[in-house]
Amino acid sequence: MAVIVYGVCGEGAGHAIRSDTIIKELGKDHDIHIFAAERAHDILKDRYPKVYQIPGDRFIYENNKVRYGPTVRRYIKLLPENLVKFVPKTIAHIKKIEPDIVITDFENTIAHIARLLFLPLLSIDNIQQLRKEKISSIKGRIVKYSMMGIQPRADKYIITTIDKKKDTSKYIYTDPVIRREVRSLEPSTGNHILVYQTSATNRQLLRTLQGRDCIVYGFDREESKGTIKFRRFNQDRFLQDLSSANYVISNGGFTVLTESLYLGKPVLVQPIKDQIEQELNSSMITRLGLGLGTERITKLTLSQFEKSLDSYKQACESLDWEDPMVKIRQTIASFLDS
Repeated sequence: MAVIVYGVCGEGAGHAIRSDTIIKELGKDHDIHIFAAERAHDILKDRYPKVYQIPGDRFIYENNKVRYGPTVRRYIKLLPENLVKFVPKTIAHIKKIEPDIVITDFENTIAHIARLLFLPLLSIDNIQQLRKEKISSIKGRIVKYSMMGIQPRADKYIITTIDKKKDTSKYIYTDPVIRREVRSLEPSTGNHILVYQTSATNRQLLRTLQGRDCIVYGFDREESKGTIKFRRFNQDRFLQDLSSANYVISNGGFTVLTESLYLGKPVLVQPIKDQIEQELNSSMITRLGLGLGTERITKLTLSQFEKSLDSYKQACESLDWEDPMVKIRQTIASFLDS
């Protein structure tokens, strides 16, 4: 049995959902200590006995766009307190744990502490694929290298993706981690569109959707307006709405995308502007014929997407899903044997 420190990024719910599934499996054989920020801590704190809260970063959104200026200013404002109050305490805690390996799901603080303490560091997430992607726009390259600069280099990377490449000694590609609750569903095709929004700022989308039966999550409301039903997030209800949807509209967050595809649901993606991970996911969906990525969803976009719906569904059904835990276990074993 190994002792593992697992750091989980708190931006959105996707990091926590993926990590939860992995930790459930690894916890059968290893002693896991979870350090989680923001929403990830809220999700994981009642599921495991050893969950510790750490400060985290999150994006600030406005009008369906990432506001990097306010986001950076918030980070800088909180940095002195975090360095003085939280980091030394977390370092002391991890030293006491004496981990054999540190795993990070895009969590910066724990990754830096692992490097500081000369601990083996394994990264498991989808975002690190950015390290291997060529970004054409100047703004995109600035964002990419800023994000990668914040994250210290890991010893190895396990990259979860539906667009797998050949493994190398440092980069290992595997299928997305799909939680058990999704794998157990029996999907059907209803009349509604499932809409999931990371940020409750895309009012234009709501106006465009009027006239189509939609179930919308992400606006923290429980009401109906015309043909649109707003629902506050509840996992069981969300998964039932997802499994019975005709198709899905999302910003391009990786977890909702991959769970939709696993259930055979094509995805219409409007990424949050300047959210580079979502923009890359949007391009990938279009390139693989699993749906459509667009900068703006209009009534014309919806009609064009719906005309190609059968083709998208066939592409979704042709995906071959392997168990990512095989490579995850093998990689951890290689660390422990070295």
